[in-house]
Amino acid sequence: MTESVLPGLYRIPVPLPGNPLKELNAYLLRGNERSILIDTGFRQEECRSALFAGLEELGCQGQPVDVLLTHLHSDHSGLAVEAAGERFTVILVDAGNPHGVIFCSDPDEIALEQLGPLLENHPALGERRNIELVSCPSRERLKIRVWERGSGITLACGTGACAVFGAALAEKRCGERVEAELPGGILALERRGEHIFMTGPARTVFEGEME
Repeated sequence: MTESVLPGLYRIPVPLPGNPLKELNAYLLRGNERSILIDTGFRQEECRSALFAGLEELGCQGQPVDVLLTHLHSDHSGLAVEAAGERFTVILVDAGNPHGVIFCSDPDEIALEQLGPLLENHPALGERRNIELVSCPSRERLKIRVWERGSGITLACGTGACAVFGAALAEKRCGERVEAELPGGILALERRGEHIFMTGPARTVFEGEME
């Protein structure tokens, strides 16, 4: 059962199975066009049922909801992506560091600044991950945006481009040689046997002196 705390502000109790805290207080701030959900619970069916039953009771099921997390522990963030109405298939890739690759129609149409921190720390993906959004305009070209763990959106990422290429090859979405378009420039990627080779331009970014 939801509880009205203040006009337009409601508490949704979410059980926390196996947690000594027993329960999480999620809060919904109702707006005229959009609402804000504060915290979500574990990514478990008992939590999911309670949270979405509360949203339905408040008339927000299926409506635009923005998610605000007070911190990124799994009991607060586990259902954040689902609550925001987003569902993605994430392909896990190890390129010497952990990556999560998401194929989509256009990386520029997805709010990576919001999705990135949720997926970087999502409990279903294990350790913290770099996240790549990618489309395949042709079998010779990949368009990529990158969220790097601990840094945020970056202009490019070499291991990320290689991870995307490996995932695209495994999914049969591209050929043996591609150009990867990132906000910072173009990289050439090629598979030779069991190895991926990456080439690209080298530019001076800045110069400085240290004493």
